[in-house]
Amino acid sequence: MNKKTSEVEECYENVAELLAKELKKTPENDPDYVLGEFAYLLMMYKAGHSEYKSKMELFIKSQNNETIKAQMQAGYDSI
Repeated sequence: MNKKTSEVEECYENVAELLAKELKKTPENDPDYVLGEFAYLLMMYKAGHSEYKSKMELFIKSQNNETIKAQMQAGYDSI
């Protein structure tokens, strides 16, 4: 891995950490919580943690709201 790639992955990891902190402060019944949780999974995947790809797939499949599910699928399809 070259230096530039590792720097980008480190930025994604930092964003994931910030999202995790915000999620801890957010009630799980908040409408934005689900999207924040998906964003966390996506950032961890982009940070180089390949195991988060399958976690995203499972998370998307577990959603009942079709609008949110479609938004998540679009984000997933962009990777």
